[in-house]
Amino acid sequence: MECEADNGGGGFTFGYQLLITNPAQEALIQFLNDSYAETHGSRQDRVGLEFIWGIIISSFFWGATVGALTIQTISDRLGRKNAIIANFILQLIGVGLTILSFFTGSYIIYTVSRIILGFAISVSIGVGPLFLIECSPVAVRGLISMSTGVMLQVGLVVGSITAMPEIFGTIDLWWVVYAVEGVLTLIVTVMMFCNPESPSFLMTQDKREEAEKSIMFYHGITEAEAQPLLDGMKSTGGGDRPIGLFEIFTDKTWLCGFLVGNGIMAGAILCGVAVSDRFVGGNPFFFHAFSVCNRM
Repeated sequence: MECEADNGGGGFTFGYQLLITNPAQEALIQFLNDSYAETHGSRQDRVGLEFIWGIIISSFFWGATVGALTIQTISDRLGRKNAIIANFILQLIGVGLTILSFFTGSYIIYTVSRIILGFAISVSIGVGPLFLIECSPVAVRGLISMSTGVMLQVGLVVGSITAMPEIFGTIDLWWVVYAVEGVLTLIVTVMMFCNPESPSFLMTQDKREEAEKSIMFYHGITEAEAQPLLDGMKSTGGGDRPIGLFEIFTDKTWLCGFLVGNGIMAGAILCGVAVSDRFVGGNPFFFHAFSVCNRM
């Protein structure tokens, strides 16, 4: 259950957000045109609108970049479970602001909502796999770690369908695309409240009794079977000082793992971009890059 809840609000929503602005682009640009005219008392031509829209689209990744830099701090201070829940709630706030922007006709609120969503989803997709790996039995960690990528691809597909002009990607209904995401996020948030904290994190906080209950819940084992696993967590994690973001580059061992992990993640993301191209004939990265470079 924790796998579905975690990936439903992390990997799935990231893939979903990557794509929904493409099929519904014409409806959203019309919304921008009307909102801009109401706010500033004048209208932009198509070129100006596309330039502003490119900036609004990229605001999601501004928030995601900031979120990526805070993953370790948030997960260590709040704990894995609470960090995920906090960011799911932040996602709900972001989705709520998006829907509010539709009914108030404010492209500024829409932009703010994208920054918030970018931050929250970035942290969720970072802390989520860590939580899953710490909770999973060693024998299935490889399989479990793949679930985030799978859910990202599912999010791409579902997003491309729900945001189609033939479904919800219209001038009057594009807010429903975000409402669908909000309902899903609310469901997985409630599910996360039902799960215990990561046993590995609890052990770092010297909460052995709670860690024992947690590992028994996630592994489906008895108290006697849990003791060796807890002892192993204590021996491997005891006394270790957390590695800072920039310290990675001064340690060859950590740097190697960092580069390999980034290479794998880049391949997964590029795979997702390729899928989005097949569905909508383009993607927001290239759209924004082209619109900016075309004016240089």
